[in-house]
Amino acid sequence: MSEDTRTFDAMVCAAPPPGPYLTGVCDLLECQQGLCLGVGSDNVCAVACESTQDCDSYYPELFRALYFRPVCDYVATDTSILTLCVPPPASGAGSGRSGDMCSSNSQCRDGLCVNGRCADVCCSDASCPSSYRCAPIDLTFGLEGGETRSASVMRCFPRADAPM
Repeated sequence: MSEDTRTFDAMVCAAPPPGPYLTGVCDLLECQQGLCLGVGSDNVCAVACESTQDCDSYYPELFRALYFRPVCDYVATDTSILTLCVPPPASGAGSGRSGDMCSSNSQCRDGLCVNGRCADVCCSDASCPSSYRCAPIDLTFGLEGGETRSASVMRCFPRADAPM
């Protein structure tokens, strides 16, 4: 199996639909955006997000207690990168937010530690703390079958350190 590295056609960043999401199980017809993810023995609707705060607002505390506390993260499809509220990584999500000190990705709530600081998912500067800006960073995504694709995705960085 050869490794195929290509780029994606698009990155899609969108706000969630009006919420909150009140049910714990779904099929594709029940999800407002048609995205139903398997979580354990259940399926839950995944919704678009611009930041993890969107996920906290959309999924009520009862859902978070029964299933998981969703994080806004990038999900790769065959042609695009989507920002979706998804379960935290298997290694667990830390509590670090943009700018908090970190030494590994698992210490950050959105799963990325860059130059010793957590970097949250964002779609615009409004998703970041006031002294931060939303800027692109190149990441590589693994797909089924061993294929990889690279994409520029948006993360919050201190204004002085933000990549241009």
